[in-house]
Amino acid sequence: MRADGTTAGNISGGCLESEIEGVAEAVIASGDARLLTVDHSNEDDAHLGWGMGCRGVIEVLVESAGSAPPVAEAMRASMFSPVTLSTDPATAAHVVDEAREGWFVERMEPPAALLVCGQGPEARPIAEAGAVLGWDVTTVVAAQELSVVTERTCAVVCSHNFERDLAFLRALLPSDASYVGVLGPRSRGQRLVEELGGDLGRIHSPAGLDLGAETPEEIAQSVVSEILADLNGKIGRPLRDREGPIH
Repeated sequence: MRADGTTAGNISGGCLESEIEGVAEAVIASGDARLLTVDHSNEDDAHLGWGMGCRGVIEVLVESAGSAPPVAEAMRASMFSPVTLSTDPATAAHVVDEAREGWFVERMEPPAALLVCGQGPEARPIAEAGAVLGWDVTTVVAAQELSVVTERTCAVVCSHNFERDLAFLRALLPSDASYVGVLGPRSRGQRLVEELGGDLGRIHSPAGLDLGAETPEEIAQSVVSEILADLNGKIGRPLRDREGPIH
């Protein structure tokens, strides 16, 4: 929240924002951090007060943006590694790689590196969908253009040319890439891997979740959704089938 009252982003999708904005105004004026506890656990919440019906208790640390520079510096220093940030609610002091009882601890992962390999009709929609999620997107048209591939890399092979896809996989399969997907039928992906003498289990083929996608844009959503699920250790099932809370 800026001093003029304008905001960016959200925390809860609407359940908490108005209350937090009021506290944020006081924090901007004083510079002192505030720990806000919001209790939505009352059965009457859906009918009284907040009226959101979300239920639950949440603690929110509201602090001045003046504390951001040391956090940004820690993230720049780590580059491609996760950063664990501990915050003392009383002083809003940030300490990297240290935690004490009663402190907020947040693990910040670097953005995924989406590597789009090829110029098929799905390449641009996949790149655009990844960019919307804040991923570091790179598109290459030939295997010779591949540079550093790390465990942050999620590669999608989509040239639709057998020899080009073969060259991409020859470079990607032995790499540290956390995700390697290939567009096209399962039989084609199996032929590619057999040609290399590799393991079909190493690649996602066909790439994407079963969403009934047909158009390049729909296929992009399917592929990026599978990558997101894979990064988070999920299988992409409906939330209604999940037992327990969704967060």
